Amino acid sequence: MLTRKAKAMDTESKLQRALEELKASRETCNQLLREREDSEEEINKIISRNTELRKDLADLHVQYQETAAHRDQLLNTISSFDQCSAVFEQALIRNNELESELRDANNTILHFEEEKKLQECSQTLNLYEELIDTPGGHAMVTTSLDSSARTVFEDSINRTKIRLNSKNKFKKYVKLNRLISKTNKLIRKQKCFYKNVTLRKQRQKLLESRSKYDLDVGGLQADISELHRSLESLTSLYNSAQAQISEHILAADKLIGLCCNKHTLLHNKKQEYKIELCFIVFHKEAYNHTIICKGKSL
Repeated sequence: MLTRKAKAMDTESKLQRALEELKASRETCNQLLREREDSEEEINKIISRNTELRKDLADLHVQYQETAAHRDQLLNTISSFDQCSAVFEQALIRNNELESELRDANNTILHFEEEKKLQECSQTLNLYEELIDTPGGHAMVTTSLDSSARTVFEDSINRTKIRLNSKNKFKKYVKLNRLISKTNKLIRKQKCFYKNVTLRKQRQKLLESRSKYDLDVGGLQADISELHRSLESLTSLYNSAQAQISEHILAADKLIGLCCNKHTLLHNKKQEYKIELCFIVFHKEAYNHTIICKGKSL
């Protein structure tokens, strides 16, 4: 009888311990469920943060593409400006060459005109000597001067105050030739002066356009440097965003792995709980059966 009571007490204590373990496992299951819910909330937060970072990354990528397109456009503009600069340099070189050729041509023309004047003067002197030697040559000498030349150089002749009543006609003729040559030289100098003035104006315009071009190129270079700095900042932000996204993805993978492990642990705990519950039910039924059998025997 005592042994049966001891066995019953032992069985009852085992059942109580099993119930306590069952309660502890239930609390553990509830704690694991709460942790799983917390993990799911964290995963949802991480997923939402990941989507936001992906959106930011897409926006940064669009800005990067726009900046790159703008940079390419500015580089094309700079290349066109460089081509214009090369053409301008060639035009300046050609202008200098033409100026040197013009100076050489003017010097050659002056040299030929001086030689021509000397030849004309010698021919005129020879003709004058021939006319002087012939009878009636005095009248021909007075009509040999060109009327147009006399009208053009009338002021210069009046300023020099040549004495036409001089008896030495040869000296008068030489003075007139000198006056004509001086006037022609003045006219040539005036023409050269006008040409030099026009060339100086053109050169001034070219220099102004060159300075304007240099200012434009400086402004474009400043814009390009600013765009390069902004592009570098966007690239750094893009790289940092990618690094953050990769870190968040790794953290999310770790959390998903932990959640999977917790889920497996929870499943195992549930299976153990079911097994223990079945074991407790079986022991209760056995205990009740033994009590019933004892009551019948008594």
